Amino acid sequence: MLRLFLTHSLRYFARHPALTALNIVGIALGVTVFLAVQIINHSALESFRASVDIVAGKADIEVIGDGLRFDEQAYPVVANDPDIVAATPTVEDVASLTDYPGEYLQLLGIDIFSNGPLRTFQLHDAQNQAPDPMEFLRDPKVIAVTRKLGARLGLKIGDPLRVETQTGTETFHIGYVLDFGEDAPGADEHLSVMDIANVQENFLHVGKLSRISALLRPGADFATVRDRLRAELPANVIVQAPDRRNRQIERMIGAFQLNLTALSLISLLVGMFLIYNTVATAVVRRRHEIGVLRALGLSGLQVQGLFMAEALVLGIAGSALGLMLGVVMAGQLVSAVSQTITSLYILASIQNLFISPWAIIAAMALCLGAVLVAAWFPAREAALLSPVEALSIGHLEEQSARSTMRWLYIGVGMLILAALVGRVALSFGPAWLSFGAALFALLGFAFFVPSLSVFFSAWVKPRSIMARIAFGHFAQSLHRTSMAIAALVVALAMVVGISTMIFSFRTTVEEWLNRSIQSDLVIAPAANLLIGNREMIRPEVEQIVATTPHVTYDSFRELRVQLNGQSVKMASVRLAVTRYIEKLTFAQGDSREAFDAAIDHGAVMVSQPFFRRFHLGLGDTINLATPTGRRDFKIAGVYIDYTTEGGVILVDWQTYRKYWQDDAINGIGIYIDKNSGLTADQLQRELRPKIAPYGDYLIKSNQELRDQVFRIFDQTFSVTYILQTIGIIISALGIFLSLSILVTERRREISILRAVGASRGQIEAMVLWEAGIIGLLGSFLGIVAGLVLAWILSFVINVSFFGWTINWATPWRFLFGLPVAVIAAALVAGYGPARQAARLDIADGVKME
Repeated sequence: MLRLFLTHSLRYFARHPALTALNIVGIALGVTVFLAVQIINHSALESFRASVDIVAGKADIEVIGDGLRFDEQAYPVVANDPDIVAATPTVEDVASLTDYPGEYLQLLGIDIFSNGPLRTFQLHDAQNQAPDPMEFLRDPKVIAVTRKLGARLGLKIGDPLRVETQTGTETFHIGYVLDFGEDAPGADEHLSVMDIANVQENFLHVGKLSRISALLRPGADFATVRDRLRAELPANVIVQAPDRRNRQIERMIGAFQLNLTALSLISLLVGMFLIYNTVATAVVRRRHEIGVLRALGLSGLQVQGLFMAEALVLGIAGSALGLMLGVVMAGQLVSAVSQTITSLYILASIQNLFISPWAIIAAMALCLGAVLVAAWFPAREAALLSPVEALSIGHLEEQSARSTMRWLYIGVGMLILAALVGRVALSFGPAWLSFGAALFALLGFAFFVPSLSVFFSAWVKPRSIMARIAFGHFAQSLHRTSMAIAALVVALAMVVGISTMIFSFRTTVEEWLNRSIQSDLVIAPAANLLIGNREMIRPEVEQIVATTPHVTYDSFRELRVQLNGQSVKMASVRLAVTRYIEKLTFAQGDSREAFDAAIDHGAVMVSQPFFRRFHLGLGDTINLATPTGRRDFKIAGVYIDYTTEGGVILVDWQTYRKYWQDDAINGIGIYIDKNSGLTADQLQRELRPKIAPYGDYLIKSNQELRDQVFRIFDQTFSVTYILQTIGIIISALGIFLSLSILVTERRREISILRAVGASRGQIEAMVLWEAGIIGLLGSFLGIVAGLVLAWILSFVINVSFFGWTINWATPWRFLFGLPVAVIAAALVAGYGPARQAARLDIADGVKME
């Protein structure tokens, strides 16, 4: 068998290098997408973990604030605990660099004396020596930046560095270089270090800490120490193991990453149809060879093993190429994914690609598994061929016609199964089960292809002779064309489904913005575009707005708090302003009663995703830790919101300041008195010079704000468009292979047509007619399947994972234009086989064995 494989199979590859290369590329594309998504997902988590490990150091236990910084009086409590052998305080902040637009620093204020036992980074001076602690403390403007950031920005020790702080633009100077140990590859290059007192003073955090990291005494019980510290520290202080934050972040972005993975697997599913055509091509081209081998005594099982081995070789080659392309694609997509995660979840800067061995193993296993499963059917077909059958294809056509109704019944069963799985996912979970509904729906429509093809070919009666012959050939060739059409249906369903879901979601968000975002101008720190809502507005800026005539303003504050051990966003606004200007739509509760309860009685309102995530709604009570102790807040209403799928707790600014004792804000919305005659452009020009001395602020109009929202929206879905494109490319390869098979199968028939007078142009037209039929049927069924998939994405998968309310909107222009593009692509894919058919040698084609 090895000798047979080397002499027959490898010779076949060598004789058809272009076809072999296309097969390998098609297989590689499916692997590429899956591996790229896995690398990006893993890199995002590893980069975050590395940065967390740098900040937390070698700590066994950490104390952090619940959303806010906490009083530094907590430090002696931790440091004096009998089971703590070392403890160090840290203040963290994020600040933009004045002279380097788009760049920022993630500042760590450390106590250089107590930080030593827990430190995982090194500081080096110009002589590459560790700093003298007194020298580090003596200069209040000294800062250490990473070696990588310094090299990229052209900074060196001694250079000045202007930084935007809460007190204005401050000029620091680089005194040291920050180096990470080997245990923290990929840590954020934006990390920087200063003395803790200097950060507290320059960034208005005097008396406040972000974190206390500590080492336990050997043999100390973690749970005992944790419970003791919790009892002694304020209620809004969290005591936990450092790796707990990693698990929380994994849960926070888990749904986003799982959706990317699911989309990448659809590309692999499309690739399986191509693999089927790949092996089927080899079977058809070598039918006579199979007959001779069977006549010489080769068993059917051995023939099947021969073709399975060929498929495995192609799979290994395709996997190897896919692994390399996957790394390249991950590098191209990492920036978009990093920006999306920062906009929606956490500050993430992915510095390195982390290629997990498990990701490579998973990609290889999935690819080879898909190859073997897809190759089994045509290989089995080869195994069942007798020497006589190898010389005729009539039995294949008859078998295909007899199987039509069976495929139809299977397709109906798949759709019923999709409905049942979707219902279970919505009612009982788990959420990932909703992907099963999408998979079964796609397979169901794929099984409809034979029945639809038979009906279409019987119903359409073209006048053209060559078109009529093409339709007759098409009806007799379902054993080949069905797989090409099915691959096209799956790929188009993915394109139509995702595009329709995105269009519906975008339309819904636009309606929500038009209804709820009514401010004429919005003011926010420019750095927040890059780092999320993490930089605060200076009090002087708020005072300027408050004293501006003819305007009303609303302030916005955002932070994350812990609820039932999970991180959730909390937002504070002036509800007395919001209720009359920015209309909220309520899913539960009455608008007037909800606002009255929130403004007058300290109740809260929650978003619809919050309700679906925590199952807490109108009338329920949530318990939150505040600097003034744990407090119960009654939910006065559930409103529709699209800012985050993790949910939002909305509180009035007076309630927030009362219990959280925090005056900081992230943004300001300005409403102009309609009777004043003042325009947004005039107010923009008036405010810019007044605000400029206090830092770099964005003053955006309502339209500019909407444009920014949709830039983030489109960026979030940018990766999905690439996945769709790859699916279409794989489908086009499938059409090419299917038509190549048909030309080979009909070699004798085509030669007879040429012998009785058909021109080369007519033969080309006949094959292109078949390509057009494949494109037309694939478009029709793909659009129908895509609309069903869009419904599942919007009302099953979205609800299971995110809890948003999406109003259906159909992208008619896109749907009407898609068949034209697909048929054109099918004709392009069919051009090569058409030319091949037109140039067949007539004498060689009609001769008898």
